[in-house]
Amino acid sequence: MVDKNEVAIVKLVGGRMREARELCKLTVYEAADRLGIPKPLLEKLEVGFDVPSLPLKWVRQASRVYDVSLDYLFGYSDDWEVAEETKQGREIGAWIHQQQSNLFSRWAVRQLQLERQVEAMTKAVGVLPDEIEAIVEALNTFRGMNPDFDKLPAGSMLQHRIKRANEKAQAARRALIRHPVPACK
Repeated sequence: MVDKNEVAIVKLVGGRMREARELCKLTVYEAADRLGIPKPLLEKLEVGFDVPSLPLKWVRQASRVYDVSLDYLFGYSDDWEVAEETKQGREIGAWIHQQQSNLFSRWAVRQLQLERQVEAMTKAVGVLPDEIEAIVEALNTFRGMNPDFDKLPAGSMLQHRIKRANEKAQAARRALIRHPVPACK
C-alpha cells in the first residue's frame, strides 16, 4: 500500500529539485548527468510520478549540484540559499542590476533628448541654404535694378557677407547630405 504522506513528500522534493535545476538554468539532460542518474528517472522524480520513494543520497547530491539548501528541497524553507555569503552576494548582484537598469534608463532618456535636439537642429539648418539662396537671388535682382549698388556705402560689404553666408549654407547642406540624421522613433 502506498503511503500518501510519502507520495506528497516525493512530489514536493521533486518539484523543488525541478525549481532548483531551473534556477541553475540546467537542462534535464545536464542535471541528470551531473546527478549521475538517468534522464527519464530525473524527469519522473521532478514531477513525482511513478516514484515509490526518493533516495536521500539523490536529494543530498541535488543540494550540492544545484547549490541549494536541504531545507529548501524538503520544503522546510522557501529560502534556497546554502550560505549567508551566497545570499548576500545574490542580493548585492540584484542591487547592482537594479542600479544598472536605472542608469540605462537615464541614459536612454538623455539619448532620446539629444536625438530630438539634433533632429530639431537638422531641420533648422536644413532650411537655411534655400533661404540664403533666395536672399542671394533677391540681392542680384536688386543689383540689376540699381547699377550704382556697388558704390553705395556698405554695398560691397553686404555682398561679401551674403556670399559667405551662401558658402556656409552650401557646406551645411553637403554635411546634412553626407551625414543624414534619422528621425526619432
